[in-house]
Amino acid sequence: MNVLELKNFLDELIKDGKGELEIVMSKDAEGNAFNRLDTAQLDLCNDENEPVNEEDIGEYYEREDLTEKVIIWCC
Repeated sequence: MNVLELKNFLDELIKDGKGELEIVMSKDAEGNAFNRLDTAQLDLCNDENEPVNEEDIGEYYEREDLTEKVIIWCC
């Protein structure tokens, strides 16, 4: 899912009067261990989708090899 797809889905919920619903994420494929969302941020990520520390760019990673991703953190 990309940002635009998520936004469109959320816009529809808001339009239907459901903008105050809490978002939870399942921890595994079966839907066990639901977690609330804590925050979201934009990060540069490596090929394994792991956020890269800014201090490591140029030393361990090259900026052009990284991809911007929206990271959603759970509680």
